[in-house]
Amino acid sequence: MSNTWYQTNLFEQRSDLAIELVRIKAKTVEMGLTWSNRDSQAVSVMTADGMIEHKFDEPDSAILYLAKNGGAVQLWKGDIDLSIGVDPLGLAYRAFVRTGVVHDIPSFAEISTWISAAHLSSDAATTRTMAQVEASIIETVAPIYSYSVDEWTIEPLLPFWQVHDDVAHRRRPSILFWFQYLADEYFDTLPVDALAGVAHRTERMHGGHAIYLFDDPTSFEREQLLAMNDMWRTKAP
Repeated sequence: MSNTWYQTNLFEQRSDLAIELVRIKAKTVEMGLTWSNRDSQAVSVMTADGMIEHKFDEPDSAILYLAKNGGAVQLWKGDIDLSIGVDPLGLAYRAFVRTGVVHDIPSFAEISTWISAAHLSSDAATTRTMAQVEASIIETVAPIYSYSVDEWTIEPLLPFWQVHDDVAHRRRPSILFWFQYLADEYFDTLPVDALAGVAHRTERMHGGHAIYLFDDPTSFEREQLLAMNDMWRTKAP
């Protein structure tokens, strides 16, 4: 059974998103990623509902589409592909909530990256590239909150899922992920000792703090993360 890792950034809706996407594109190109399929030379963008594929002759046209309508663009580095998804109005997240699986209040726009777990487990360089892409998005967009989760782990966490609502009210996060980033304005609301015995390490990152429960997404088993969340909930004030 295949698995996919996601990294999602929450930020306030803004009118200059296309400019920030151009900056993200430039940084990913510096990392050796290409926005054009090496065979067709087209830039492939899926609509926000994942039903229709649009092809653009060059990245800037794709970026204008994404900034206005949302969707996902596929990037390439050799045989490895990853995607960047854009949800400028939070519409995709609203659709997720409407499934009734989670009870959250959509409050933010999102930019996400995702990649096959098989790519991460087979190549440490790909894991580093994914981390670099995410760091470039955090630096460019300045999200309030960012988190990483995979398809296999998310299901048992759904009963506790209120990510947008926690961030909107600057509440203590209901869920801990292997990686999360909190902007200073959010991080500073946490009690000083809130992460004691839980976080593997915490470090400064682009106007906020990155909190790692593990070194990378390939360095732990799902049961370990779920157990740490059980511990986190028992520590809740």
